[in-house]
Amino acid sequence: MPHRPSFPGARALVGLVLACLASCQSLTANPETEPWLITHQGKAGISARMGVGSLYEVDSVVEIQDANNDGVFGLHGVMEPVGGVGLAGEYFIIDDLALFAGAEARIFEPNLGDDLISFGQLTQYELFFGTRWFLPLRYLETERLRPFLHAKVAYIPAVDFDMTLTMVFPDLNDAVLVSPYRGSEYWSMGLGGGLAYQLSDNLYAELSFFYEWPLTNSSAEDVPTIVTQGTGNPFVDDILSLLKFDIEIEPSGWIGFFSLTYVF
Repeated sequence: MPHRPSFPGARALVGLVLACLASCQSLTANPETEPWLITHQGKAGISARMGVGSLYEVDSVVEIQDANNDGVFGLHGVMEPVGGVGLAGEYFIIDDLALFAGAEARIFEPNLGDDLISFGQLTQYELFFGTRWFLPLRYLETERLRPFLHAKVAYIPAVDFDMTLTMVFPDLNDAVLVSPYRGSEYWSMGLGGGLAYQLSDNLYAELSFFYEWPLTNSSAEDVPTIVTQGTGNPFVDDILSLLKFDIEIEPSGWIGFFSLTYVF
């Protein structure tokens, strides 16, 4: 069965939004003015967003320094979402075409499907800018539901998590090593779209998604080691405590958001 992770509470949130759109008279009544004047040239808005789901994956390479070929591990896994929030501002340079910029915080729980190597909870912050185009289509009797397309470039200043490596030795206890990965900055690209619903003359809600992929990689060299469980052999444990790793990761995939935007 395919793995379909989602942020906690996502189904409840989406259900609540759909229920409101279907039954709340305040949302289906005609606005005081013509719909979607809020996307005309010169309008500006600020939005708050939260993550509602993702299908994110990660490719990584872990290399033990000064080791032979057996010291290189190529890993692929999923990034199970824990949560995500963000703020953004937008400005319509012409009717229905806006530029936007903002910041987000995301937390994932990587699952590499490997018995020997695991990544701890991954924290990622990003700054982004992009453009959004509201298509010349309107749905529902009130014409207040509209699709849009958007694209963005994001800067991720750092990626933090702890890598755990279990090493098995004949006739000795298994050793457990923890290495604090503090990855370098990287850039990513995102393309996607969504649906927006005008709630009032100054407010609209949206469900949106991006497919994101890295333009550069996040990496770190000379990642130190902490031996949290020794083999029972002091000589071997002393050697393990001196190990260092080179680590590189490439996260990519789908991510979805629910947003509320207030237009000035």
